[in-house]
Order: sequence, then structure tokens, then C-alpha cells
Amino acid sequence: MDELEQRLSSVLTEMAEGVPPSPNAWVEHQRRLARKSRRARRRPAILAAAAAVAVTLVLVPFLVANGHGGPELTVAQPSPPATSFTPNAPQRDGRSAPTYQPSPGEVVLTQPFSLLDERVGNVELVTYVYTVQGSDGHRMVCSVQQPTSLGTVINGSAAQMRTCATMKPPSNGRYLMAQMPVQSAHYQGVYVYVAARPIERTIVRRAEGGLVTASTRMSGDQFTVFSVQLDSPAAPAAYSLLGAAPAYPRMEDG
Repeated sequence: MDELEQRLSSVLTEMAEGVPPSPNAWVEHQRRLARKSRRARRRPAILAAAAAVAVTLVLVPFLVANGHGGPELTVAQPSPPATSFTPNAPQRDGRSAPTYQPSPGEVVLTQPFSLLDERVGNVELVTYVYTVQGSDGHRMVCSVQQPTSLGTVINGSAAQMRTCATMKPPSNGRYLMAQMPVQSAHYQGVYVYVAARPIERTIVRRAEGGLVTASTRMSGDQFTVFSVQLDSPAAPAAYSLLGAAPAYPRMEDG
């Protein structure tokens, strides 16, 4: 220790001897430690509050600008499905799959599928679509409404409210076999299309404009049944039949 350090040590010792000891020195020491601990705990909260104030100062001008002619935030929405019509499937609501019991002389080509499920008054009605070959040899696509109270078995001999369209055999490069409107109390512009193979897609143009891709509902050995809902009382303006994937060539327009 050099001469300067010795002098400083001597002066500090004399000063300490002149200060009377405090009877509460240990309590005071604990109080100071507690004060330091509280300051340390408050520091993160103070920093978080300062950060929040900074964010607010940044966001407020941005929101004000958007409220007075500034750029608007656009949230991307999922694209609507290509087909606007999603019929009910009986198998999903607890009912058994529908079946058609042909009348004498009829032959079932494709079993029914559920197209519409709606309530008229106090009666729940299901509209089924199926294809049959009549006793005269002509093939038909038919729709029938049946109350749910009668179950899912359709009796061809007693079927009421039935509408049928003859399925023309394809010829001369024409694949459309039938186009049939389906009556409904709540839905507008419901149609069924039957197209011979190799047609895999049907696209319908609404009278008001816009295209709707029909749903593939049932496939037979020689044809496919499609359904579409146009949400319009006007008849379809046109249709296009497309071939097999992946190219989907246009096979017929009408």
C-alpha cells in the first residue's frame, strides 16, 4: 500500500469512529435490500408499459389514416366451390340408402339418390332421382317426392308426384341424353342432366350470366347423371359437355 492509500485509510477510519453506531442498523440494511428487490421487479413491468405506449403511438396514426381515406386492409376470403349446389345425402342423417322397387316391366338402371330435402308445411319431403327402363324399352330419368314418414323405399307402382324425361340414345356426336327440370317449393333452377360416356363434366350457363359446374351424382355403365342448381327461375341459357380428365376436352355445346 503506497503513502496516498495509507492517508485515505486513516482519514476514513477516523470518520467512522466519530459516527455513533445505530441500534437499528440491521433493520435498515434489510429495508434497503427489500427496496432494491422491488425496483428490480418493477423494471420489466415499466419496460412492457413503455413498449405498449410505443406501439400505440405507431398504430393510432395508421388507424386514423385508414378511417379517413387511407388504404384499407383486405382479408382474403376462400374461393367459393365450383358447384353451388350440395344436396343432402340420406346416409349422413341416419336414414338408410334409398332404393327403388320397379313396377311390373321396369328395369332399374341406377338406384335413387337424394337430390332435395325440404319441408312443405308440416311435411318433410325428399326428392329422389333415379333411372329406369320402361316396359316399352325406353330409358327414363325420373324424380319423385316422398315424405320422410314413408321411409327410403320408393314403390314404382305407387309413386306419386313423379316426373320423368326420356333418355335419348347418343348419336352423331351428341352426348346429351336428357335435361329435366326438378320441381321444388324452395329451390329455384334445379336441373338434372344425363350424358353418355365419355362425358365427365357438365357446365351450365345461367340466363343472367355466369357458369355453374354441375355435380356428378350417379354413373351407369353407359351414362352419368348430373345435377345443378342455378338459383334462378329462368331456364338455362346453354350447356357444355366435357370429356375425360385431365384435358377435359369440350365434346358438345347446346
